[in-house]
Amino acid sequence: MGTSFKGKMAQEISDWQNTGLINAEQAALLHERYDPTPFKGTLFLKWLGLFAIFMLALSFLGFVGTILASFSPLFSTLCLMVVSGGVMYFGAKLASNKEQKHPFTGQSLLTIGLVGLYSSITAIYLVSGGDQYGQLHAVFLLITSVAALLTAYHFHLRWPLLIGLLMFFHGVGSFSGYWGHGSYFLYIHDERIMAVVALLAIGFGTWHEHHLETGKLKHCLGFCHLYII
Repeated sequence: MGTSFKGKMAQEISDWQNTGLINAEQAALLHERYDPTPFKGTLFLKWLGLFAIFMLALSFLGFVGTILASFSPLFSTLCLMVVSGGVMYFGAKLASNKEQKHPFTGQSLLTIGLVGLYSSITAIYLVSGGDQYGQLHAVFLLITSVAALLTAYHFHLRWPLLIGLLMFFHGVGSFSGYWGHGSYFLYIHDERIMAVVALLAIGFGTWHEHHLETGKLKHCLGFCHLYII
């Protein structure tokens, strides 16, 4: 958000308060969000925060793994799934907060939670004796994409929708092949299927824009663009 835009918004908010359109509490909340005072280290702090969150998540999961080392591998991976779900939920709550105080942190936690969810599904399959991961990784991607899409629509967030669509198309692209036997991992194994799915996604995105986002899903404004893109 540009400084000039923030300055204009700050002036508009003051005018709204002076004319009685909003009260002092609402004005203070808006001024907090559109503070025109620039801070040159914002981007650095965002990336530093992302790195800190990532390291904290790894440390926490490592700590949980150490504690659960004496238990069965299946129980440990189930605990990992529960923790990943909790991280996803907490991240979604932060990202969807109306005051938008920690949107970047929320999106980071959401991403870590989704990665942890995919990893836990994979680990549960492997510790249960599965030996066909190369043929099933696409299924795991599709399952995780469903979780991301549900999160996006429930909390009205575009970031998990983007991740979910990326996982969905990667899953579809590699669904008809298998890893390590004459093809690349996450390679588009059947271009015809991918073309059909892409056309359906474009059609759904257009319908989403003209019908859903003008009615029942008006809080999901802009979702259509991600489907089309």
